[in-house]
Amino acid sequence: MKGFVSFVSSGPGDPELLTLKAVDRLKAADAVLFDDLSSGPILAHARDGA
Repeated sequence: MKGFVSFVSSGPGDPELLTLKAVDRLKAADAVLFDDLSSGPILAHARDGA
């Protein structure tokens, strides 16, 4: 897919509560913007360099 933005919420911060689609979008993202509430295990789903 090209040219779109996905907003993915990490909810209460538990990486086991992410939806499958959220994990897929993080894995496919060219860039990931996040705040300090996003934990390492959630960001671990993102590609290196995203």
